[in-house]
Amino acid sequence: MALTASLRRTLIALFAIMTFVVMVFYWNQDVLKPASYLSNFDRFVRTKLVPEREKIFVSEKTWTYKCVNDRCIREHYLTQHYHEKRIPFLTCSMTCGGPKIWPEPTGKVSMGSKSLTFFTENVKARIETPFEKVENLFRDAFVVFMDELRSIENIDKEDKTHEGENHAADGNVVATSNPSGARHTDETSRCKPNHPCDIDHLEIVVNIYKYPDIYLRHDTDESYNITLKSDSRRISAKIVARSFFGARNALATLHQMVWYDDEEKLLRIIGRAFVEDAPKFGYRGLMLDTSRHYFSIEAIKRTLSGMALSKLNRFHWHMTDSQSFPFVSRHYPQLAAHGAYSNHEVYTTDDVRDVVEFARVRGIQIIPEIDAPAHAGNGWDWGPKHGLGELSLCINQQPWSFYCGEPPCGQLNPKNNNTYLILQKLYAELLELTGPTDFFSPWR
Repeated sequence: MALTASLRRTLIALFAIMTFVVMVFYWNQDVLKPASYLSNFDRFVRTKLVPEREKIFVSEKTWTYKCVNDRCIREHYLTQHYHEKRIPFLTCSMTCGGPKIWPEPTGKVSMGSKSLTFFTENVKARIETPFEKVENLFRDAFVVFMDELRSIENIDKEDKTHEGENHAADGNVVATSNPSGARHTDETSRCKPNHPCDIDHLEIVVNIYKYPDIYLRHDTDESYNITLKSDSRRISAKIVARSFFGARNALATLHQMVWYDDEEKLLRIIGRAFVEDAPKFGYRGLMLDTSRHYFSIEAIKRTLSGMALSKLNRFHWHMTDSQSFPFVSRHYPQLAAHGAYSNHEVYTTDDVRDVVEFARVRGIQIIPEIDAPAHAGNGWDWGPKHGLGELSLCINQQPWSFYCGEPPCGQLNPKNNNTYLILQKLYAELLELTGPTDFFSPWR
């Protein structure tokens, strides 16, 4: 028995020692491991070739790509192509294989394999339309388009700082079709000595000729065609659309023909293309529930921006539910006072108006929803204190399975006339904020 106890102590001691040794090796494995060729090269690229300010994966700089059978094949840049210009993956993928447009166009598509470099300062636009309001709305859409291009233009910060360039939206003036009010682009080259580019001018000519609509409707014609041609050091992009919303979709397609080349440190655009497109579905929507989980106005705008890039055109704003009532009504602020998660997690009328305009410029219609007659719990419990009776029944009752299909419970009171009066004013208020009401037409 004594021998067994001694052996046990010995085994425990050996186990402790081995555990310690394994831990030492584990924590020092990077030091003990021989440095591979690739890790040494990555370290060289990181310290010598790539400035710290560049927002790019360092390891990607070690590869170049070429198009083989409509596929981009990766090859090691140092060992095979060091004396050739490196081709980034994005530049290869955009010019290799079929068109890279989303959603896939429904009409004819032709796209060249040559791309050209440019700066956002090279871009100008001219709109031809008999409708003044359409022209003004397209100006705003073009400002958004230019802001998005600048967001992917990743040239050196020192160049922007020391050259003192003005990157305001007015730098790319949208010229009108009125000769007396038209502005012409500067004929001097905008390319910079330290960043030579392929083209000096990229002119976007937009013709919106048929519909004066500035609000998206159920039957809006969103078709368009866009033609890109290059001549010498100039590219022209001609957009023809029947409505503003078709022209805006064309801008989204043009945006998808532009990318950032991290080797040249310049934007690139397809040099020759023709796209004829019309949405296959008139309603291309996304629903966001801001009652069960509050989303800030900034988060909603990011969602709308993503929708616009994918040519989605309806934003179903599920604003209220049993969980919360974040909309601050001008007529009945008590709903948000009793139903919002906090004083900061609310949507004012100014917020809604801001979101609606933000969406409209991006070709999106806002469809608000005040959930009823069920899913009306928190926020509807203030009626008795104001002499209006029970506006909603069974609010937060337990056990919930006895009173509703899902917690928390709450159903509008159909026997209280004040419930209908409140709903009438709520709907009228929201419809006034969000624009035309033609999305009711399918129910007629």
